[in-house]
Amino acid sequence: MVQGQCVVLRHIQNLYFYLFGSQDDNELILEEVLEGIVGALEKVFQNQIDNRMLHENFELLMFIVDEALDDGMIMETDASEIAQRVSLEGSISSDSDPLTQVLMNARNKVSN
Repeated sequence: MVQGQCVVLRHIQNLYFYLFGSQDDNELILEEVLEGIVGALEKVFQNQIDNRMLHENFELLMFIVDEALDDGMIMETDASEIAQRVSLEGSISSDSDPLTQVLMNARNKVSN
């Protein structure tokens, strides 16, 4: 609890991911949501998450968060499902760069 809010933290390399909830929220559920978001990031970026990568692909980060949460409601906690939705139902082919295809698919989805 920090100033009346429930806070969960996940640390990867030099990055810190925080998820804040109200004091009435279950911290185990918040932890599950945060694990789903970070796990999806790891899948999309092939376990190569760093500060530069997140800054360069901030839209993709926001897209992943949007798939997990919508207006404060938990929509999905499974990292594989979130990553699959971000990549438009798994349309990434194994013979091309997955990150490039995810970004192209996200851009197309936002523009439509």
